[in-house]
Amino acid sequence: MKERNNRIRKIVWGIFLMGAAGLVIANAYYGFVEFFPLICAVVIAPVIIESLVHLNFVGVFVPAALLGIAFSKQLGIESITPWPILAASVLLTVGFSIIFHKRNSKWFMSGLHLEDGETFEDVLDDEMTCTVKFGASTKYIISENFEKAYLDCSFGSIKAYFDNAKLSPNGAKLHINSSFSGVELYIPRNWKIVEGISAFMGGVEEKSKNIPDPDSPTLSITGNISLSGVVIYYI
Repeated sequence: MKERNNRIRKIVWGIFLMGAAGLVIANAYYGFVEFFPLICAVVIAPVIIESLVHLNFVGVFVPAALLGIAFSKQLGIESITPWPILAASVLLTVGFSIIFHKRNSKWFMSGLHLEDGETFEDVLDDEMTCTVKFGASTKYIISENFEKAYLDCSFGSIKAYFDNAKLSPNGAKLHINSSFSGVELYIPRNWKIVEGISAFMGGVEEKSKNIPDPDSPTLSITGNISLSGVVIYYI
């Protein structure tokens, strides 16, 4: 059933992209709208749809704001672009996340709901690579000597749980490359954390409080994210 759902999903997105290609060609002949706004719509529409399915609010409101900016002339909203509409999208994201966050977390973690295309895996190795495109993945790191992880996510989501992992005495490195996605990290609150993620139209949020143990090795978190959010939960 899971493989069938994945297959159907790929077919749907394939048809969408082929239809978008036809729309781009038709627009070149008949000039419905300017080229740049059309491309923005083609790229951003799947992000909004995926985000609505998974109730990922940052993936709904921020891309919607970008669409508003791209079509500001056609919609007659040039006076509120770009910064007012972007600020409004951020506030809406925070507001909806505050209201629905706890309910959604319980819903996903209870096992009553499984996202289409979502995979779960226990990671016993000292190094891990996770690549997700148009899907979702949850990793439970159980390594006794964790050293390195690379998370690459496009149009999807990754959840990584480190609460059952032990850091290498020399520390560990976690690199994140994310676009149009959401990444959640569940990290023991007593680990030393050095965070150096570069963000474009996205951000890093810390939940709870990091209380590092002076004797703990250091986890260095680096990466590049665009139109994405990284949330660190200290547990």
